[in-house]
Amino acid sequence: MALEMKYFILKPHSKFHGDPFAAASRKAMRVYADMIKHIDENLGKELELWANRETKNDIMMMPEESNG
Repeated sequence: MALEMKYFILKPHSKFHGDPFAAASRKAMRVYADMIKHIDENLGKELELWANRETKNDIMMMPEESNG
């Protein structure tokens, strides 16, 4: 049976560093923003900023390397 739905929810906030589901959501947000920026420039910019913030949050979750 094929998957059919009217809406698809993206969750760009990482639960842990390198969360692949959150990374995929942020990538999808950036693609969507790029495709609609010519129609709604503000929405495109806001989506890009949101994805960037969540990427920074993911990076902040990166474990620090121990110094031995």
